[in-house]
Amino acid sequence: MRSKMSLLSGNPYPAKDGDKERFTSHGKDPVYRLHIRHSYTAFYRIKGGCVYVYDLMTIEQAHKKTG
Repeated sequence: MRSKMSLLSGNPYPAKDGDKERFTSHGKDPVYRLHIRHSYTAFYRIKGGCVYVYDLMTIEQAHKKTG
């Protein structure tokens, strides 16, 4: 899990690999999602060149949260 999260420091933006996805949020900075293996999902924002992970949950929990 740490190695996957450490990839965010190199390139936190979505790419062709499909592990990262961008969401828009109402009037706020975009929210990004990172799939970690087939078990976890991390939600994060990018502000001022820094990556802020604000939620880490199982994929099942993430599906319930995002619909």
